[in-house]
Amino acid sequence: MSEELLADFSKGCYDVVKWLQGEDTRLNTFGYDFTTGQWNGSEIRDRYLLSLVGGAVGGGLTNVVTNYKMIDSYNNMNDRQAVEQLVYMARNGGLD
Repeated sequence: MSEELLADFSKGCYDVVKWLQGEDTRLNTFGYDFTTGQWNGSEIRDRYLLSLVGGAVGGGLTNVVTNYKMIDSYNNMNDRQAVEQLVYMARNGGLD
């Protein structure tokens, strides 16, 4: 969602720079359509909502993959390595 906000902000900055240079180049930012002069609330809602959902799904999948790789590395340990890992975790407050 922050990517969409940053994209809209940068488009707005571009519009201001072009306006100060005397050009009539305008990008549709924050759902405002300069050709019609109206706000398009559904377009901005859809973009931000999809960005939010995509970020939530992507963040969740990243967490799952990271945890799976950690668990998979524990499955490949022998007994000595497992005891060393438990002692390390106990000494560093990793066992709650």
